[in-house]
Amino acid sequence: NGGQIPADSVAVGGYPIDIHLPTDDEDLELTKVPRYGIPYGCLLPHEFDNLLMSGRCISATHRAFASSRVMGTSMATGEAAATAAIIAIETGTRPAELDVSMLRRRLMDDGSIVGEINM
Repeated sequence: NGGQIPADSVAVGGYPIDIHLPTDDEDLELTKVPRYGIPYGCLLPHEFDNLLMSGRCISATHRAFASSRVMGTSMATGEAAATAAIIAIETGTRPAELDVSMLRRRLMDDGSIVGEINM
């Protein structure tokens, strides 16, 4: 997202865009990116309101995925998804209807980096 930290960010990434191009000579695109936020909506599948995704299963464009698919970012989205699931159970709310500010506060209280607010 061009180095933006959306207000509903639940994780932060910053690994370069790393695309292995499908050619015979094994071209590689490696593009540095500024730190960026991953919005909560990337963890929610479009057709289900009671499911969360994380790691290599989040919703992202091909180029965004080429940065977000790495282990550190995958762990951060995994922690966000697990914490969201806990909050959903505690509040009797479906993940799609979760109060993202509550999730962000819980993640920050646990020491997670979710964007500019706690940097």
